[in-house]
Amino acid sequence: MKKAFTMIELIFVIVIIGILAAIAIPKLMVTRDDAEIAKAVTDLAVCIENAGAYTTSKLSPTANDVLNISLCKRVNDDAIFKVTFDADTKILHIEDGSSAVSWASIAHSRAQHLYGDHTFGGNNID
Repeated sequence: MKKAFTMIELIFVIVIIGILAAIAIPKLMVTRDDAEIAKAVTDLAVCIENAGAYTTSKLSPTANDVLNISLCKRVNDDAIFKVTFDADTKILHIEDGSSAVSWASIAHSRAQHLYGDHTFGGNNID
């Protein structure tokens, strides 16, 4: 007598694999999204530090100079956050890339000293 799986056994295994996949795939997607956001926040923090150092060291930084800093460029390319720089006021604006809610504005410059504030989670902070 041949040993083989019956059709019912095969269907049962396929159903179990389908249920496990239906549970696991959404959790993996959330984990991947969380990892992308965590990476974007880390890149944003370094972008803020680098932009602050750059604007402090240059007498007249331009928006293109600041936005071409590698991590600031990566933050804009990822589109989770949007970073803009106003060269006249020397303010670095950070917005939520999807809803355009202003999360932070930093890098005020007076007498060539950088001071500022950035608060995450707030709305329209100047």
